[in-house]
Formats: sequence, structure tokens, C-alpha cells
Amino acid sequence: MELEKVIGARIAALRDGKMTQAELGERVGRYMGKPWSRQTVSAAEKGRRAFAALDLLVLSVELDVPLYSLFAPAPSEQGDEDKEVETPGGIPIPVKRLLPDQGTADVQQEQLKAALTLLSEAALIIAAGTPSYDFIGRLLSSGVLPLEQGTLISNIWTATNRRESGSL
Repeated sequence: MELEKVIGARIAALRDGKMTQAELGERVGRYMGKPWSRQTVSAAEKGRRAFAALDLLVLSVELDVPLYSLFAPAPSEQGDEDKEVETPGGIPIPVKRLLPDQGTADVQQEQLKAALTLLSEAALIIAAGTPSYDFIGRLLSSGVLPLEQGTLISNIWTATNRRESGSL
């Protein structure tokens, strides 16, 4: 399948039911300085339009998807590891090269969840004014903070506790 047709089919699938072609054209126009007409969106969805990098970036933002997802066939069209996307120069690119490694994506998602959990806990702890060694240890082991920053926070916390308890 030609790359422009793959991108166009993904745009149509992602837009369908969420907004009209005219609405997508207006949204794209906010970034471009001039809206795309409904006809331009239609041509893009049919694979009859070349895309600039900015076009793809704006479409990924407005369709609320990662940029790479515009380059790969829709999930219903995947499944065949040997599928290829044809470039204008006629050189095929394997679909598997257009998708992120699932293991890496899973690890990144788990790291993000862990970081968000720790940040939520940090907000509560800071509001209560009671950081603990356990929390600082988890923060350091999560990789959210570089070791130097975590050590600095730990030292400040220790000094603050000593001053408050009168042991300084």
C-alpha cells in the first residue's frame, strides 16, 4: 500500500465519528495559519496529497495519537508481519519498522505510571510536611530524580528533621 494512502486511511479512521472533515480542516488551520478546506481533508484521507512534516505533527496532535501511528496501517489491516508500505520512490518499508517495539512501549508506560504515582505521593507528603526515607528511597530507585538531586533532597530533609528535633 502506498504511504500516502496508509496515512490518509489512518486520518479518516481516527477522525470518523469525532469530527467532520471541515472541523478537522479548521483545527489544522489554527497551526498552519490557514485552514484546510473540506476538499483538502478529503484528498488527504484518500491518499491524494503529499504530507509535510508539520502536516503530520499537527494531525497527530489534533487526532490525539502518537505521530508514528499515522504511518502504519490501521490495526485491522495489520497482523501480517511481512506487510510493506510503498514509498513514492517505489522502495517498500516493512510495517514492523513503522511501529514501536511493544516491549519498549510497555516499559515506558510502566515507568510513566510509576513516576506519576510518585509525584502524586510527593504532593501529599509535601503538603503534610512529612517526607520519609522510604519515599526518598523509592523516588531515587525509580529514576525520576537524578541521584545527585535525590541525595540533596535527602540531606536537606535530614538536616531539617535534626533542627526541628533539636539534635543540631
